[in-house]
Amino acid sequence: MQSKEMTCRTRAIRSLAELESVRHLWEAWQSHPNSDIDHFITVCRLRPAEVLRPHVIVVENRSGDPTAFVAAREERINVAPRLGYLRAPAIKAIVLNIIQGGVLGQLDSDSANSVLQHVRSSLRMGECDIALFSEMLETDLLLNCAFETIPWWWRDGSPAWTLHWQRALPSEKGFLLEGMRAKHRSWIRKKISALEENYPKGVVYRKCCGPDQVPIACMDMERIAKATYQRGLGAGFHDNAEHRERYALFARRGLFRCWVLYLNEAPKAFWVGAVYRNTFYSEATGYDPQLRQFELGTQMFLHMADDLVSEGVRQIDFGLGDALYKTRFGDHSFREGSFHLYGPRFAPLAVRCARGFMQSVDMGTRRLLATFGAINSVKTFWRRRIAGRQKEATN
Repeated sequence: MQSKEMTCRTRAIRSLAELESVRHLWEAWQSHPNSDIDHFITVCRLRPAEVLRPHVIVVENRSGDPTAFVAAREERINVAPRLGYLRAPAIKAIVLNIIQGGVLGQLDSDSANSVLQHVRSSLRMGECDIALFSEMLETDLLLNCAFETIPWWWRDGSPAWTLHWQRALPSEKGFLLEGMRAKHRSWIRKKISALEENYPKGVVYRKCCGPDQVPIACMDMERIAKATYQRGLGAGFHDNAEHRERYALFARRGLFRCWVLYLNEAPKAFWVGAVYRNTFYSEATGYDPQLRQFELGTQMFLHMADDLVSEGVRQIDFGLGDALYKTRFGDHSFREGSFHLYGPRFAPLAVRCARGFMQSVDMGTRRLLATFGAINSVKTFWRRRIAGRQKEATN
């Protein structure tokens, strides 16, 4: 497929074996654990019921040399528009999932439009029903070209915007406490003292990095995660073959990091992620909701941040999703947006209509709650209610 100016062309890699032909360039361009080539291959292999095949779009110049890759998977999944924590009835569809961090190399406006033409051709030919562009930067050329050039009825009305938070790390430990206001610092120290008083000699943080530590870490994280609100939403950590193999992959390369807080030898809080190119990418966290009064999440974060500073890590990336702790501990943020393109058939257009309706209601509700300053209160209410139901289900 060629652009009008004939300055670039696109082709697709649709097998794991063919990916090896571009490994050298992919590894040179990869900068995020989600789009690491070995991680991408592992996810494709571990989801046989969902992932039909890889669909990596290769952008080539006039000489036939690759200038960029767009990493995507063809997936057969149930698409369910959401309203907050509520989901509409699902529709089964084949989705071309352009993964978070999936643009490797350099795109200009011409090559971005060529990629979009490639995706729309796949939609028209029925190779997929919907294309999902996941968590793209607000300034990303693909996002902006899509909303400038594609008619509104073939795409979402607007991206689903989220704030993505990060935190720069200094070279000295203890920076978080020292940077707090005196009143807040005193309050946190009281929480630390209260935990130690309630569990004398029983407050232990254990860090897991090696492949042999992954199975035990996963078992202990599962004991915590099954009682959290994230589990009630079907999100967060699950002790399954996919998580274990992904973590083992990163552990073999010295990238895996997991901290578990034990109180009297019982796991009560965890934080897990990967250190990749001097940034810690947070993946999942959780704590026993019955111990909410001790602010275990905050205590875990303070310990983890100091540990990362000792390693020489320069930044924490808080990852996908919105949470109060991210705005509390992050020191800079940027906007990301996910959006869909739809094929010219009944099922994808039905999804487009449902998503448009749900998105309008969601935005109106958020504006109303923001007027009364009630967004965080409503989120906390629903999360605690879901966590309570999840706790009952596990008893």
